[in-house]
Amino acid sequence: MTNERRRHPRYKARSGTYVSMLPASTCMGQLVDVSVGGLSFRYIDHEGVDRNREETHVFIGDDSVYLDGIRTTIIDDVPVCERPSWDFSGVRLCHARRVRQRRVRFDAMSLDQKAQLDYFLRYRTAGASDRLAINDSC
Repeated sequence: MTNERRRHPRYKARSGTYVSMLPASTCMGQLVDVSVGGLSFRYIDHEGVDRNREETHVFIGDDSVYLDGIRTTIIDDVPVCERPSWDFSGVRLCHARRVRQRRVRFDAMSLDQKAQLDYFLRYRTAGASDRLAINDSC
């Protein structure tokens, strides 16, 4: 087992749960896991997007449950894999879909945001998460 630095247990995301970094919403992807301290999600990298810019809010939606306006700090943003893009006839296009995984830490939250996150962890996740390898399920 690796040296785990996390203070809080992580919970697996249910299928169909997404994260959108605001205010620009240029970084949107599928939630991988979430804890009291932060979350990770995978997204498709679009060329020209500044990955190093600190984003300020997170929106998570699942069955009309939203965690809105939680301030974050980007901890890590790494490539996961590249998948070639194909057209309908099976011809490979000249570019590839670049999948990245971003990890963010939640900064100070209001009592209401903490209550929303607690509800989300209890009722909108798929249970405790084992440590997920970066390159799995690409």
